[in-house]
Amino acid sequence: MALEKHRAVVVRAIKYSETSKIISLYSLKSGLIKLVAKGVRKSKSRLSGILEPLNVVEVVFYYKPQRDLHTLSQAAIIYSPIQLRRDAEDTLLALACCEMITRVQMLHDANVAVYHLLENTITAFNSSKPETRRIYFLTFQLQLLRTLGLEPELTCCANCKKRESANWYFDFKNAKITCESCNASISGYDALTDKLRVALDFLLQVEITQIEKPENLVAYQKGIYLFLTQFFQNHLEEMLNLKSLAVLQKMKSLQNEFQHSNSA
Repeated sequence: MALEKHRAVVVRAIKYSETSKIISLYSLKSGLIKLVAKGVRKSKSRLSGILEPLNVVEVVFYYKPQRDLHTLSQAAIIYSPIQLRRDAEDTLLALACCEMITRVQMLHDANVAVYHLLENTITAFNSSKPETRRIYFLTFQLQLLRTLGLEPELTCCANCKKRESANWYFDFKNAKITCESCNASISGYDALTDKLRVALDFLLQVEITQIEKPENLVAYQKGIYLFLTQFFQNHLEEMLNLKSLAVLQKMKSLQNEFQHSNSA
């Protein structure tokens, strides 16, 4: 048993016995790890606020080889997204990003690019506006595909390498795009406008904290969402039916019902 120190994002916390919790973190050095935080549920525990989901922390823990669960020794906050937590929708979208990572990453499977994407996404959410928050959520999903080696090629036609076309056609089964000319005799491809293709390609490549004027991309949200949903259905079903989004949908439904009852 050895002591290890890691920078990590807290992605989940669940009750474990009367006084403890199991904390899931995505760490820079080791990817997804799970720690037992003993006594953290006690009222006087100084760790309770530190180990909240979405916090970026430094943890020291006893590493046990051949075990999936390790024991926390110390923890300190590096960054806490205070502004993000003031908005329920921002919080649930950020938690959905964490949930995606727990679904597609194995324990102790380090991926530095995934770690930086998650931390930067939380930073972006913390300063986002209500009208642009979903752009960051969609960008995270696109870039997670890239960091996992599943990036869809959207820069040019897979057949003739042309970079310009009035319309494009994406083959979700084989994850390739063709221009209007090359697609003339092919059926079963889904049409994309050039503007949507450009928006998708841009969000795949840009640093998520450096998106200038994200409000200009709001018009493409629905198209990007439908593209991602169909891509996941063909290549990564683990990304569908997220619990965090189900909670968000229920919350929105209740809000609509309340507003309707007040206006009646």
